Amino acid sequence: MFQFTDDLRGNLFIQMPGFYFEYKLWRELPLASKAILPVIYKHMNAWGGCYPSQQTIAILAGITEKTAREGLKGLDGLHGFCKKKYATRRGRTSYKYTAEDIFDNQETISISHAFFNGGNWSQLTPSAKAVYPVLKYFKWWDFTIYREDEEISVHEGEDLSGQNYPDRKYDYAYPECEHVAEHAGVNVRSLHSAYESLSEHHFIKFHGEIEGLETWRLFTDPPKVYEPEYLNDQIAKRYVVEENFTY
Repeated sequence: MFQFTDDLRGNLFIQMPGFYFEYKLWRELPLASKAILPVIYKHMNAWGGCYPSQQTIAILAGITEKTAREGLKGLDGLHGFCKKKYATRRGRTSYKYTAEDIFDNQETISISHAFFNGGNWSQLTPSAKAVYPVLKYFKWWDFTIYREDEEISVHEGEDLSGQNYPDRKYDYAYPECEHVAEHAGVNVRSLHSAYESLSEHHFIKFHGEIEGLETWRLFTDPPKVYEPEYLNDQIAKRYVVEENFTY
């Protein structure tokens, strides 16, 4: 059974295709599928394939095994994503997941592995899991604003103005609620609770106003994560080893 550890692997980032959001494929997915798809992408290797067990997917997504199976069913037919059943060398049924062209696609959204390995993703509400990748899709970054926020001197800024995504603490986002709800496939009225969940579990933080618009900081890595002991205690209470799962 999967267990959380202190190894957050925050230097690694999942890459989800931007066309999921550009063409509003994400919004059509069931909530259960939105909870597990980023988890599956977390396991993808350089060739776009992975073999996580359904129980591991469920644990990292913070849902039941039954909901994970429903989520996997909801991914059937998703463009660029394939789920294939096969028999292991021990005669057990397992699945291979593949994603096509995720590394060739010019536009992707990046989410640090630390959000999953630190248990943050597992604690989110279903609507928050639907909303967060959409906020990442709408994110932007401006070094001039960032330098002022972080009180970076002009001299230091000479080396930081072109810094890569993993090297900065956060990005910015100020999308209109209607666009977030539309792309996430949730009701506008549920956005307030989704943002609360994302704030509580250290994905975002209210920044204030930029250009007269309410703006959020989207953290590159979670400023706080959960203790493995706490998370593994949740696992022990919620999940049992079943023979129909492969590991």
